[in-house]
Amino acid sequence: MIAPICGTRSRRFRRDLLSAAPRGRPIRGGPGRPLPVERPVLRYLSWIVSIPLALVAIDFAIVNEELVRLTLWPLDGAVVAPSFAVVFVSLLVGFLAGGLISWLSAGKHRRALRKERARGDQLQRDLDAARLHAADLEKRIAAADRAAGAAAAPPADVRVMSLR
Repeated sequence: MIAPICGTRSRRFRRDLLSAAPRGRPIRGGPGRPLPVERPVLRYLSWIVSIPLALVAIDFAIVNEELVRLTLWPLDGAVVAPSFAVVFVSLLVGFLAGGLISWLSAGKHRRALRKERARGDQLQRDLDAARLHAADLEKRIAAADRAAGAAAAPPADVRVMSLR
């Protein structure tokens, strides 16, 4: 079922999606997140965008076959290439440079995420150790109470609380 982005069917689709999700698992399309888009929609959307772009690129390559001479001032020599190749290589270099810059700028966030995950793991280990220690202390207290017998029982007005 493909749900529209807006309208009552969208809300109904969201409700059905949320009610059918297994417990304890995160739900895609939750509050603040877009609804999951089904795969066929993405496939058709990619074709709708890709085919016109490919046609424009092919047309650009056919129309711009003139040879261009490229020189870099301090160096001797020149490169002769079709103008469409120069444009496509420039776009590719710009795309790769932008990807590298965004990856490098996200490094501090990845580092902070690793640090927080390690901190969370350490806190979980500490919590598990504290629970084991508390269970051991409860066993020791119970054993001491049994050894002391009923004479060491607390008065009736004192409530004994568990550590759990």
